[in-house]
Amino acid sequence: MDPLTVIGLAKYVPDIIGLFSKKRGKDAQKAIEAVGQVAEAVTGKTGSEAEAAIASDPNLAYQFQLAVMADSHVQAQLDLENLQSARATYQVNPSQVNKVADSIMTYNLVIVFLLVIINIAATIHLEDNGPLIAIVSNFIGIAIQALLNERQAVTGFFLGSSLGSKLKHKVNNNDR
Repeated sequence: MDPLTVIGLAKYVPDIIGLFSKKRGKDAQKAIEAVGQVAEAVTGKTGSEAEAAIASDPNLAYQFQLAVMADSHVQAQLDLENLQSARATYQVNPSQVNKVADSIMTYNLVIVFLLVIINIAATIHLEDNGPLIAIVSNFIGIAIQALLNERQAVTGFFLGSSLGSKLKHKVNNNDR
Protein backbone atom coordinates (compact mmCIF):
# COMPACT_ATOMS: atom_id res chain seq x y z
CA MET A 1 0.00 0.00 0.00
CA ASP A 2 1.23 3.49 -0.84
CA PRO A 3 2.82 5.20 2.21
CA LEU A 4 0.79 8.37 1.64
CA THR A 5 -2.43 6.34 1.66
CA VAL A 6 -1.40 4.72 4.95
CA ILE A 7 -0.50 8.08 6.45
CA GLY A 8 -3.97 9.27 5.37
CA LEU A 9 -5.41 6.41 7.42
CA ALA A 10 -3.66 7.77 10.52
CA LYS A 11 -6.53 10.19 11.04
CA TYR A 12 -8.54 7.16 12.19
CA VAL A 13 -5.84 6.06 14.67
CA PRO A 14 -3.87 9.23 15.56
CA ASP A 15 -1.53 7.38 17.95
CA ILE A 16 0.23 5.71 15.02
CA ILE A 17 1.42 8.88 13.26
CA GLY A 18 4.71 8.94 15.20
CA LEU A 19 5.55 5.52 13.82
CA PHE A 20 5.95 6.96 10.33
CA SER A 21 8.80 9.37 11.10
CA LYS A 22 11.75 9.32 8.69
CA LYS A 23 14.04 9.09 11.72
CA ARG A 24 12.73 5.58 12.31
CA GLY A 25 14.11 4.32 8.98
CA LYS A 26 13.28 0.66 8.36
CA ASP A 27 10.97 0.59 11.39
CA ALA A 28 8.83 3.30 9.78
CA GLN A 29 8.54 1.24 6.62
CA LYS A 30 7.55 -1.84 8.66
CA ALA A 31 4.92 0.20 10.51
CA ILE A 32 3.52 1.55 7.24
CA GLU A 33 3.33 -1.96 5.81
CA ALA A 34 1.67 -3.31 8.96
CA VAL A 35 -1.00 -0.58 8.97
CA GLY A 36 -1.58 -1.04 5.24
CA GLN A 37 -2.02 -4.79 5.70
CA VAL A 38 -4.52 -4.20 8.48
CA ALA A 39 -6.52 -1.78 6.30
CA GLU A 40 -6.57 -4.28 3.45
CA ALA A 41 -7.58 -7.14 5.75
CA VAL A 42 -10.41 -5.14 7.33
CA THR A 43 -11.82 -3.81 4.07
CA GLY A 44 -10.97 -6.59 1.63
CA LYS A 45 -9.75 -3.87 -0.73
CA THR A 46 -6.28 -2.61 -1.64
CA GLY A 47 -4.58 0.77 -1.70
CA SER A 48 -6.67 3.89 -1.96
CA GLU A 49 -9.85 1.78 -2.27
CA ALA A 50 -9.26 0.53 1.28
CA GLU A 51 -8.81 4.11 2.50
CA ALA A 52 -11.99 5.21 0.69
CA ALA A 53 -13.95 2.32 2.21
CA ILE A 54 -12.77 3.24 5.71
CA ALA A 55 -13.53 6.92 5.10
CA SER A 56 -17.07 6.19 3.91
CA ASP A 57 -18.14 3.69 6.57
CA PRO A 58 -17.90 4.67 10.26
CA ASN A 59 -18.33 1.03 11.32
CA LEU A 60 -15.43 0.01 9.08
CA ALA A 61 -13.36 2.91 10.47
CA TYR A 62 -14.04 1.64 13.98
CA GLN A 63 -13.09 -1.93 13.00
CA PHE A 64 -9.90 -0.54 11.45
CA GLN A 65 -9.05 1.32 14.67
CA LEU A 66 -9.53 -1.82 16.74
CA ALA A 67 -7.54 -3.95 14.32
CA VAL A 68 -4.60 -1.53 14.18
CA MET A 69 -4.39 -1.25 17.95
CA ALA A 70 -4.64 -5.06 18.26
CA ASP A 71 -1.81 -5.57 15.77
CA SER A 72 1.10 -6.66 17.94
CA HIS A 73 3.73 -4.94 15.78
CA VAL A 74 2.00 -1.57 15.93
CA GLN A 75 1.23 -1.88 19.65
CA ALA A 76 4.81 -2.94 20.45
CA GLN A 77 6.17 0.08 18.59
CA LEU A 78 3.77 2.45 20.39
CA ASP A 79 4.72 0.96 23.77
CA LEU A 80 8.42 1.26 22.99
CA GLU A 81 8.08 4.89 21.88
CA ASN A 82 6.13 5.76 25.03
CA LEU A 83 8.76 4.13 27.23
CA GLN A 84 11.65 5.79 25.39
CA SER A 85 9.99 9.18 25.76
CA ALA A 86 9.49 8.64 29.49
CA ARG A 87 13.09 7.54 29.93
CA ALA A 88 14.33 10.58 28.01
CA THR A 89 12.35 12.81 30.36
CA TYR A 90 13.83 10.94 33.30
CA GLN A 91 17.34 11.76 32.10
CA VAL A 92 16.51 15.47 32.24
CA ASN A 93 14.67 15.59 35.58
CA PRO A 94 15.09 12.38 37.59
CA SER A 95 14.28 13.87 41.01
CA GLN A 96 10.61 14.51 40.22
CA VAL A 97 10.16 11.08 38.65
CA ASN A 98 11.86 9.46 41.63
CA LYS A 99 9.50 11.25 44.03
CA VAL A 100 6.43 10.10 42.13
CA ALA A 101 7.73 6.54 41.79
CA ASP A 102 8.67 6.39 45.47
CA SER A 103 5.22 7.63 46.44
CA ILE A 104 3.51 5.05 44.25
CA MET A 105 5.63 2.18 45.53
CA THR A 106 5.27 3.28 49.17
CA TYR A 107 1.58 4.11 49.41
CA ASN A 108 -0.33 2.20 46.74
CA LEU A 109 -0.35 -1.14 48.55
CA VAL A 110 -1.44 0.56 51.77
CA ILE A 111 -4.29 2.25 49.90
CA VAL A 112 -5.25 -1.07 48.27
CA PHE A 113 -5.39 -2.69 51.70
CA LEU A 114 -7.58 0.14 53.03
CA LEU A 115 -9.90 -0.14 50.03
CA VAL A 116 -10.30 -3.88 50.65
CA ILE A 117 -11.22 -3.12 54.29
CA ILE A 118 -13.72 -0.47 53.14
CA ASN A 119 -15.22 -2.94 50.66
CA ILE A 120 -15.65 -5.56 53.40
CA ALA A 121 -17.20 -2.99 55.76
CA ALA A 122 -19.57 -1.76 53.04
CA THR A 123 -20.65 -5.32 52.32
CA ILE A 124 -21.38 -5.95 56.00
CA HIS A 125 -23.18 -2.66 56.65
CA LEU A 126 -25.13 -2.59 53.40
CA GLU A 127 -26.11 -6.25 53.36
CA ASP A 128 -29.75 -5.42 52.60
CA ASN A 129 -28.92 -3.14 49.67
CA GLY A 130 -27.43 -5.34 46.93
CA PRO A 131 -27.34 -2.71 44.17
CA LEU A 132 -25.46 -0.25 46.38
CA ILE A 133 -22.97 -2.96 47.39
CA ALA A 134 -22.39 -3.71 43.70
CA ILE A 135 -21.77 -0.05 42.89
CA VAL A 136 -19.39 0.48 45.81
CA SER A 137 -17.54 -2.77 45.07
CA ASN A 138 -17.16 -1.88 41.39
CA PHE A 139 -15.72 1.55 42.15
CA ILE A 140 -13.35 0.08 44.71
CA GLY A 141 -12.30 -2.64 42.24
CA ILE A 142 -11.57 -0.04 39.56
CA ALA A 143 -9.51 2.01 42.03
CA ILE A 144 -7.55 -1.06 43.16
CA GLN A 145 -6.82 -2.05 39.57
CA ALA A 146 -5.58 1.47 38.76
CA LEU A 147 -3.31 1.50 41.82
CA LEU A 148 -1.83 -1.89 40.95
CA ASN A 149 -1.34 -0.81 37.32
CA GLU A 150 0.62 2.21 38.56
CA ARG A 151 2.92 -0.07 40.53
CA GLN A 152 3.39 -2.28 37.50
CA ALA A 153 4.23 0.74 35.32
CA VAL A 154 6.82 1.98 37.81
CA THR A 155 8.40 -1.45 38.02
CA GLY A 156 8.47 -1.74 34.22
CA PHE A 157 9.99 1.72 33.90
CA PHE A 158 12.84 1.13 36.33
CA LEU A 159 13.47 -2.57 35.80
CA GLY A 160 12.57 -2.82 32.13
CA SER A 161 9.61 -4.28 30.37
CA SER A 162 9.40 -7.57 28.56
CA LEU A 163 9.29 -5.64 25.27
CA GLY A 164 12.37 -3.62 26.18
CA SER A 165 14.20 -6.75 27.26
CA LYS A 166 13.20 -8.52 24.06
CA LEU A 167 14.42 -5.62 21.90
CA LYS A 168 17.68 -5.25 23.86
CA HIS A 169 18.29 -8.99 23.52
CA LYS A 170 17.63 -8.83 19.78
CA VAL A 171 19.98 -5.85 19.34
CA ASN A 172 22.73 -7.47 21.42
CA ASN A 173 22.47 -10.72 19.44
CA ASN A 174 22.70 -8.82 16.15
CA ASP A 175 25.88 -7.09 17.32
CA ARG A 176 27.72 -10.39 17.60
